[in-house]
Amino acid sequence: MLSLATQVAGTRWGTCASCIDGATVNTISRSGIGRLRLEPDDEQSSRPVLRGLGFGNGARLPDFVYGRVKREAAPGDPPSSVERRRPPEEWDIVVQDVYPAYLSFDAYLANRRQLRDNLSNFACKSRGAPREGAALLHGLVVCGRCGSRMAVSYGRGDQHRRYECRRAQANYAEPACQSFLAREVDRIAAEAFLDAVRPAGLETTIAALQGLAEERRSIDHQWCLRLERARYEARMAQRQYDAVDPDNRLVARELERRWEAALGAVDHLEQEYAHLQRTELSPLTEEETEEVRRLAADLPALWHAETTTAVDRKRLLRLAIVEVTIVADAVARTADVRLLWSGGAATRHSVRCPPPGWHLRTDPDVLAFIRDLAGQHPDHRIANRLNARGLRTQTGKPWTYDRVASMRRVHGIPTGCPVDTTNRQDRSDGFVPAAVAARYLGQSLAAIRVWAHDGALSTDQRRTASKIWVRLTPEDIARLDGTADVTGLPTLSEVTEQAGLTRAAVWQRVREGAFIAYRTSRGPAPSSQWEWRLRPIGASLSLNPDSARKEMEQHHEA
Repeated sequence: MLSLATQVAGTRWGTCASCIDGATVNTISRSGIGRLRLEPDDEQSSRPVLRGLGFGNGARLPDFVYGRVKREAAPGDPPSSVERRRPPEEWDIVVQDVYPAYLSFDAYLANRRQLRDNLSNFACKSRGAPREGAALLHGLVVCGRCGSRMAVSYGRGDQHRRYECRRAQANYAEPACQSFLAREVDRIAAEAFLDAVRPAGLETTIAALQGLAEERRSIDHQWCLRLERARYEARMAQRQYDAVDPDNRLVARELERRWEAALGAVDHLEQEYAHLQRTELSPLTEEETEEVRRLAADLPALWHAETTTAVDRKRLLRLAIVEVTIVADAVARTADVRLLWSGGAATRHSVRCPPPGWHLRTDPDVLAFIRDLAGQHPDHRIANRLNARGLRTQTGKPWTYDRVASMRRVHGIPTGCPVDTTNRQDRSDGFVPAAVAARYLGQSLAAIRVWAHDGALSTDQRRTASKIWVRLTPEDIARLDGTADVTGLPTLSEVTEQAGLTRAAVWQRVREGAFIAYRTSRGPAPSSQWEWRLRPIGASLSLNPDSARKEMEQHHEA
């Protein structure tokens, strides 16, 4: 008979067989049924004990091990002995797959490595877990001068984050070793990573799809185990209720309540499992798999996608990059970066830090673009052109009228298209103030504003309440003063009847450029009655009834 010690981890209550003549002990606890391991206590004693190699969650490994601890003598009077745990690679005997378990030995070792790597401990060569910060190389950057791991400083925000070596400053009150702008180093590392893994993009996608399938099967297996456990407890409660003496009413009532609770738990789990099967994503078909492969093959697009978080990018980098060594030159504002890849290869790169005050300086190309457009375009049109090209200010903000005007004033760039109409007769792009247009056409200022709103005049206005500039060419004057030839052009009423639109909808088409409006007298001259005639551009009149009806309905709804 062997002397045994038993332990049940991860539970506040449970039962175990204390008198066992064998190599394993069955345990029943809140976390499930597991197995404990028979193992010699140490190298100096043949007394076997039961050890659990899980993480305290009730899971047990299927391996027999010997030499997990080593007893050492400690000096003293009298001397004492101390037990020290040994890492798995130093265990004397490891016999795998001796007992059934939920966790394999390889998975156990992988978990230990991951947990150790998540510790932020330079002495143990740990990189720390990837976090939500913007610095992509956190935990990987090493100082090329003292060999210490460099920390990340977010003193002025993500845009100005830096990698700093503060080991000597923290330990010996000496000046900081070196620091460099993290954004430039991250950019070099990301470009090198994308260049290195582009050929393997498709294989990475295939492995990811297989991993998702394995995860789905693992989750389904766990649900089956939960259902099996609940049904077993229900059958056990039923047998206990069947075995009770009917005269013991209190006991029978309590056992009946337990049986009903167990049946309710089974029903609840079955409903949850059925709901999960209905709502979870179904496996991809072959066509969908090929489509996913095609889309995922472009790894740079996935890297720059908005849905990809900083943690995801860090995990991708850590798959390929082991260490980044930096040697910075503060005077030249440059740094030599050495990337150590997981395969053992190393590449060297040179990084240049932007000059001081770069975040306050506008790019020379942007200034040249503003200077070229300022003579023929107003400031708000220039802002739209800059934003359409994807250009931003040095601080990452979109261009507006005020920012363009401020940039012109600072750099002394004149404009040929002002927004203010005071004491102005025209501007370089051919627009004139609304008051000048009214004087040329012999109309009131209110009529010019109505024509501009309807689209009969081409206008430029910074915003709704600002001054109106009108494009007034000789052709525009001819079609608005009644001297243009309008023979064969339909009237506004004829267009509304033919197209099936309201007058407001037709004027909307005029504003969109589908028609050109002509103002002409109604009847023989001289006549005080005027009317509008419209000249279609392209196939504006060839509206089918369905589209015309739909457009009219949308207009009425608006």
